[in-house]
Amino acid sequence: MTKFAIILPVALAMAQAAGAVAIADLKDIHGSYAPGGDCSRQPQVRVDRSGVHAETPAGKAGPLPVQVSLTYIGGASYDGIQNWVLVKMGRDRWGDVGTPVLMTFNHAEKPGHLLVERLDDVAGGIPAPLAAVARAGTFRRCGTAMTGLSPASAAPSAAQTASGRAVLAATPAAGFGQLIHALTPPSTLPANSFQNWRDIERAPRVTWAALPPESLDKPLPGNHYFRRNGVMQGDGGPVKLMAAGARTMVMTHYLKNEGRPLGEAALIEGLAAAGIRATLVRCPIRPSQAVPRWYRLDTPGKRTSFLWYAPARGAAQPWEGYQLILEQALPPPSARDRLGYTDKCS
Repeated sequence: MTKFAIILPVALAMAQAAGAVAIADLKDIHGSYAPGGDCSRQPQVRVDRSGVHAETPAGKAGPLPVQVSLTYIGGASYDGIQNWVLVKMGRDRWGDVGTPVLMTFNHAEKPGHLLVERLDDVAGGIPAPLAAVARAGTFRRCGTAMTGLSPASAAPSAAQTASGRAVLAATPAAGFGQLIHALTPPSTLPANSFQNWRDIERAPRVTWAALPPESLDKPLPGNHYFRRNGVMQGDGGPVKLMAAGARTMVMTHYLKNEGRPLGEAALIEGLAAAGIRATLVRCPIRPSQAVPRWYRLDTPGKRTSFLWYAPARGAAQPWEGYQLILEQALPPPSARDRLGYTDKCS
């Protein structure tokens, strides 16, 4: 089959000329996918000739409008078994057709494994069943025997002590601290250098998209043109990750906690439990404001880094946002930040 992608609702894609990639052609991924491969559980993803469907106890969505690719990661040289299905709906921040959800079938080259990732927000949001599937994250085709995960996705829910023993996180905040610890580069790296895209696979309980990183037509806010998405199934709920940087290096991590909010006090405690000292270095002029803050992170054996933290704000913003900045100097404040923030924090 010719390896290229089309962008169409599935119903129209089925009517395309021979050689086009459509769900109807990908018979090896047809079937029902459920958590742990147990079809008595929901939410589920169902794939058949009609397209891709999201099914939950509260409702269904589908067939979904999709873009199908056999070479989404790896380009024309890719020859593995993974198939990528991007849900196309709504409008992104630039006014283009949005790509809010990515489904990777045969994820990590494992037959019957499915990873569903939330990529971007789109105007108008996405159907509730699709959102539930994205929150669940990992699925297996029903009846598929459990197989070992790749080293990146099989990382234990633990930080490693100096003796090499695994120490389980006692709380969701402690688990988050372990994640930040794992994503922070070691102090042994040469000056002005960064970790590569494979180094980040050491992060516990994170499933990353396959390499190489995705090349972007438009830069991310930090002027980065490459990204690699991931998801961690934390004890408090899913944490979405996006590593960003240049072709060979990772310079920033964006994180979105879509589970139970940690809160600022628990965040600081969780970082401390992982051996990270957090010092407030940029804060609002009015301390009581529920707005983002910047912390300097100092960790034995690790480089100094900076953490931007945006607290949850009820129904207006139920999630927490983070940016782990791996540069060794805090970026200068924007013109807008200078109006409401100070770098003289007590």
